Amino acid sequence: RASAGRSRPISSGPSTAIALRLFEAVPRKQLDECTLFASMAWCYAGRSAQELTAYAANVLGRETFAARLRPELAPLLTWARAHGVLCVLVSASPTPIVTWAASHRGFASEHVIGTTPATKNGIITDQLLDQVPFGANKCTLLKTQFPHHRILGCFGDSDFDFEMLQCAEMAVAVSPKPLLQQRLLRLRQAVVLNTQTPDR
Repeated sequence: RASAGRSRPISSGPSTAIALRLFEAVPRKQLDECTLFASMAWCYAGRSAQELTAYAANVLGRETFAARLRPELAPLLTWARAHGVLCVLVSASPTPIVTWAASHRGFASEHVIGTTPATKNGIITDQLLDQVPFGANKCTLLKTQFPHHRILGCFGDSDFDFEMLQCAEMAVAVSPKPLLQQRLLRLRQAVVLNTQTPDR
């Protein structure tokens, strides 16, 4: 169990305080980021997927979700779909939340890969249905779920998108964060797309 050094254990206190300590534990190397993303999915144990979706819609709606989208990517999606190119969204965030958000860019639920909590009788449990789409798992899950498709291009902004970018014929780094920027030279075919939307 991770702990916050000499401070109180991560698992004690109100849920919001626990969540904050979990995030703070990652840069301190007290918790790996993949485990953090896993906890974001199964922490809703006891709720239904429908409740989680409704909760996400309410929160993202309040937080001006539309302003978080990168408009520069919209023409690329339009072009790809017009030419029959399958578009898939891969994210380490919980699947019910990602699916709701992705629907606003025209992604069908079957074309969304997220961290999927296992359910029992429609209720989320404290287990995962599959691997967390994080790091190399992103490429693995993409190839597993769509084995008969060429991966023409992948888009990402973080260091943990590197392996997914690496498995595409064309890698597109979208306003890349510093760690990803440092690794771009190792990619065979890579371009940088700078966007105006600030990172959140």
